[in-house]
Amino acid sequence: MKASPQLVDAARGGDTQAIAQLLTQCQPDLKRFARRTCSTAEDAEDAVQAALWQLYRKIGALRTAATFAVWLFRIVERECFRLFRGRKVAEGQ
Repeated sequence: MKASPQLVDAARGGDTQAIAQLLTQCQPDLKRFARRTCSTAEDAEDAVQAALWQLYRKIGALRTAATFAVWLFRIVERECFRLFRGRKVAEGQ
């Protein structure tokens, strides 16, 4: 992921331009990861949108810039699994 520590720190500090730049920069990498992790293309899109929303809302809670990529990819992974479980329950399996 291309996010510099300075950009992440600025976003953590509440800089809205830095947050917008992170949203733009992270989206392609998150989409690639979600396509490999989620069971459907729709779930992948939903997982990425949920992760970007979490980034926007909770970037200030991130403790260090060094953990940014792991934090964001973990959000996508959890969303993919949540959507998969929901799909299985809806199908009655």
